[in-house]
Amino acid sequence: MRINSITTPADHFGWAAGAGGELRLGATNWIGRVEYLHYDFGTIERARTYDNGNGQLLFDKGGRQTIDVVRGGVSYKFGAMP
Repeated sequence: MRINSITTPADHFGWAAGAGGELRLGATNWIGRVEYLHYDFGTIERARTYDNGNGQLLFDKGGRQTIDVVRGGVSYKFGAMP
């Protein structure tokens, strides 16, 4: 059985929104930070797959493409803190 996939290249534009903050940890030179980002690239079209074995045209499910990212970090500031 041989399966061919038919795809049409397309540019997808999206958007991103996020928030974050930094905070000095106590009375030390350590700084903690956290950040959240949401990416949304819109709806993805269905992909078409053609099965040469029996001539049946199949469709793969399309849907929304989103990514959610949470990042955290710790850093150290050398020298005196104000």
